Amino acid sequence: MGNVSDDLLRPADGTDAFGSLVEHTVWLSAQQAAFQAAVDGAPLAESLGILVDIACSQTGGGIRSAFYLTDREGTGLRHVIGMPEHYAGAVTGITIGPDSLACGLAVFTGQPVITADVRQERRWQPWLWLAEQHGFRAVWSFPAETAAGRVVGTFALYFRDPREATPRDHELAAALSRTAALIIAQHQQAANRIEQRSEDKALREREERFRCFAANTGNVLWLANLESGELDYLNPAFTKVWGKRPEDMRDLASWLASVHPEDRDDAVLALKRVSEGETLLLEYRIQRATDQAVRRIRDTFFPIRSRDGRIRSAGGIAQDVTVDMGLFVYVVGAGDGARRDLLGALQAAGYDVRAFASGQAFLDIVGSLIPGCVVFSLRDASSLAALKELKAARGHFPVVALGSSSGDVGFGVRAMKAGAADFLEAPWTPEALLFAVRTALADIRAEADRVRGGDEARSRIALLSAREREVLEGLLAGGTNKAIARTLGLSPRTVEIHRARVMEALGAHTLPEAVLIATAAGVRPASHQGH
Repeated sequence: MGNVSDDLLRPADGTDAFGSLVEHTVWLSAQQAAFQAAVDGAPLAESLGILVDIACSQTGGGIRSAFYLTDREGTGLRHVIGMPEHYAGAVTGITIGPDSLACGLAVFTGQPVITADVRQERRWQPWLWLAEQHGFRAVWSFPAETAAGRVVGTFALYFRDPREATPRDHELAAALSRTAALIIAQHQQAANRIEQRSEDKALREREERFRCFAANTGNVLWLANLESGELDYLNPAFTKVWGKRPEDMRDLASWLASVHPEDRDDAVLALKRVSEGETLLLEYRIQRATDQAVRRIRDTFFPIRSRDGRIRSAGGIAQDVTVDMGLFVYVVGAGDGARRDLLGALQAAGYDVRAFASGQAFLDIVGSLIPGCVVFSLRDASSLAALKELKAARGHFPVVALGSSSGDVGFGVRAMKAGAADFLEAPWTPEALLFAVRTALADIRAEADRVRGGDEARSRIALLSAREREVLEGLLAGGTNKAIARTLGLSPRTVEIHRARVMEALGAHTLPEAVLIATAAGVRPASHQGH
């Protein structure tokens, strides 16, 4: 914060500093320098700092000037250049409105606000401590307005002593403000262009990721026009699941015709509910066109609102939950020659094979892929890192690693520790490859059976009454009928009846069998059980 007196605004020859400054060559040079800095892409503070410096230097350094910038919403101001950091921090978030201080009020009214003495101004009373701390009594604020009439900021002047503004003061401030407005507008346009380019690039990247996802996911992605009944989009997975090309199913009527007759009414109701704004999950069956096989589909329906808020379209993600385990193989990271050999051997064995150039490309969409075996080509140490990331999904994506140890006997061990189910030393034979893939896919089938068993067990457990569930938890804790009865406050005969119902509901013939079913369903023993 600078300190000034009235005579600091006049040069030694007695002329009016502000009046002469407008036409002065020094000012014109500074104006040109500020414009050039803005055009060259200098930070806004640097461009406006040139104007601040010339304003201060032409008055003998006895004046502090500053620029503030309006936010995008036009509701607040932020300091750009000119004031000490402490002052700038104190006024951060200045609001724009009829009760604002000088700068906020100048933006709100679009007119200069001359506070000749802050001690005499009501608005400044809560802020006098700040004025005294920085040693000023007068504050003038001038809106920086573009030719289009948009106020983009303010130019402020601070004086040590009370001071009114003369016409020539207004003339200089107006010249400074006009120049600043042009510079600020130039800066904002450049920033908007950069932001737009960034948004365009981000949009292109998102679209590319979606195309990659849609092309490789095993789920069917669909979009439908609810008003015309047309299917606007079906991704390539539709051919695999429904057994027909996307272009052969053009509308919702055709889709409904593919739904199992017993599930068709539910599908019609789902379309009605989504048209009313509801997001829902529907399971239904279809008959695949190619082999007439019945497939079970789990489909998420969601509404899509247009700009006017109306629901004219719907989308969905349909998953084939009866997918045949053991037919999908993903070849990852192999070079062109090795990829051709791998594809040839695997496709000849009847596998559906998809290739990925790198481990990262596979990891990017692994969450949306149908479970299958991964044939992973280990080229270097970085491949092991990608292999470790797959380890968490090993149950659904067992890995057969291929590579050359080059005499390093520990290389295969490291690959197994990183998550590979098997390691084949190059050069591999088709027989060894197919045996390793079949063995790995057996793990997927076992995992699928385990999951199905858990799901079935949970369904059975859900049918138990609360009391029957308590009896089951007591049995898991090793309690006898008498101990469970004592804990629950029942008679042993009642516990025996509940126990018989539990065994029947679980489809178990022996207690150990019931324990296994309950454990698979996630049931835990009772915390406190007597014996």
